Amino acid sequence: MDVVRARVGSAVEWVVAAVFLLATVAVGSMVLRELRATASVGTTAARAVLTAAASVPAHVREKAVSVPLLILAPEKEIRVGDTVGRVAAVLGREAETGVLQSDIGPKGERTTRYYDFSGTRFALVFETPDLGSAPAVTAIYLQ
Repeated sequence: MDVVRARVGSAVEWVVAAVFLLATVAVGSMVLRELRATASVGTTAARAVLTAAASVPAHVREKAVSVPLLILAPEKEIRVGDTVGRVAAVLGREAETGVLQSDIGPKGERTTRYYDFSGTRFALVFETPDLGSAPAVTAIYLQ
């Protein structure tokens, strides 16, 4: 009877040890998976920041804020996607300040124009979406 009890007790100890070993391996594998996922998310976020920084024209101030819509007065608003003609109709030529700046962006040549309308200073970035079409606003930066 003592021999059977010793063998069963020994077998139980080995089973408990195996369960603890498997649990340790499982926890370690989950930790490694989370570390890999965090590293890949960090890399993706860093790439997004670098891409966004590369898309800002070199002539725009570092602290400028990008907005999709700029409401200047009743019935006077500029949106991303507006054409050069619409911007000229809304603002007029007297709102333009500074010199036009051209550079190469992700989609090709882009032009940055600076405006001052009723004390609001901003820059509009124009790019030509398709050959033969009018340049359109691709970014609005509040100075």
